[in-house]
Amino acid sequence: MERINELLNEQPDITDPLPNAPSMDIDCIEFKNVTYSYPNTETEVLKNVSFKLERGKKLAIIGRTGSGKTSIINLLLRFYDLTDRDSGEILINGKRLDKISLRALRECIGIVPQDNFLFSQTIGENIAFSSNGAGEKEYVIRMAKIADIHQNIIDFPEKYETMLGERGVTLSGGQK
Repeated sequence: MERINELLNEQPDITDPLPNAPSMDIDCIEFKNVTYSYPNTETEVLKNVSFKLERGKKLAIIGRTGSGKTSIINLLLRFYDLTDRDSGEILINGKRLDKISLRALRECIGIVPQDNFLFSQTIGENIAFSSNGAGEKEYVIRMAKIADIHQNIIDFPEKYETMLGERGVTLSGGQK
């Protein structure tokens, strides 16, 4: 019980400076000479990274494993913050990232993590899992079309009712 209470009483290192801020639109994301090292290590995973991405534009970030691609996303979503030993700044619409509502920021940005998780349910149930539209077939089909997977799903014999094995074992990596 002590360990559970300890976990429940834990305070996050990263807090929302404006928890009640309204939703926002992102017009510009900018990294200015960002150098970053993860806590408890001296290795710089990012060194003098700079880019500016304006609304409607695209940016491809490519590189070998360990080159810092995920670190950029982790910093952008404030899973980690720049510390005193790091340098540079991250700006959203010209404002420092740590001065922006964490909730509003994360509502604006979607990511597809490298590690996926699928439940041992139907394809349709997996798509509807995190939505208020769970169980509504039209919603599920609309989301599948947005993700450009609808055509692939209807090629399965059971379509949206196709049962998935543990962690989606019955699908290929691309299908997941």
